Amino acid sequence: MTNTETIEYFFKENSERFTRETKRIYRLTLKQFCEYCKKNFDEVTRSDVRMWCVELDQMGKKPATVNFKLATLKSIFRVLYEDELILSDPTKGKKFDKPVEGLPRYLSHAQLAQLFELTKDDVLMRTVTETLYATGVRISELMNIKLEDINWDLLKINIRKGKGDMERIVPFTTQCKERLIYYLGQRIIQSPYLFASTAERPFCTACIRNKFENYAKYLDTDFKVTPHCIRHTFAAHLAEKGMPLRYIKALLGHMNYKSTLIYTKLCTEARKKRLEY
Repeated sequence: MTNTETIEYFFKENSERFTRETKRIYRLTLKQFCEYCKKNFDEVTRSDVRMWCVELDQMGKKPATVNFKLATLKSIFRVLYEDELILSDPTKGKKFDKPVEGLPRYLSHAQLAQLFELTKDDVLMRTVTETLYATGVRISELMNIKLEDINWDLLKINIRKGKGDMERIVPFTTQCKERLIYYLGQRIIQSPYLFASTAERPFCTACIRNKFENYAKYLDTDFKVTPHCIRHTFAAHLAEKGMPLRYIKALLGHMNYKSTLIYTKLCTEARKKRLEY
């Protein structure tokens, strides 16, 4: 099989296991590996995998990023080996690097206000930014929201396609409601999706990320600002106000203990800042 056929076989075998966003990221990672290695999957050696990880490290990729890409390779090679499509698994025994623990970075209230100002003349991106901050949802979740998911009277949104296909309800503010209604009034496309590129499809997350980062690069920060950074900002600002961690967890839709630990540290630091001012 060609590499393209092998990748399609892998996703067919795991069609119910991965979300659409996970598939997108896995496809990108596998494409990057194929472009680097220039071999068919049945020709890849342990040395090829090791050298790619070294290459990623030399490019300045964080250990967590390298580990994710390695996990992607482990997933596809495990399936190929178990289905007897390759003679050996070149990722077997390759250990993950221990990531350096660090707190998620988030915007101060002043920096957030600056981002709102930067996007004020772009109705779409101003509304996207406002909704991300008001709800704390992931960018992939935001793009999957349909108009029928919004309860305008109770100011609540049903997130039907959360991470791991978990559903949850998130509130939003009156200010966000006003922003959304204005955006929908300006929108020409008739679509069931809140943020739609065509009548049948929502905006792709990559397009929104690119547009977002074009504005964010003008912010006065010493770190890269992404849509996911707004999610961190949402959590940190709620912690600064004294909201209990268990409620913040529920709003974020966290499923695993590791995420809880990271946000416990983040919220602790945010509360310290609140006490300092």
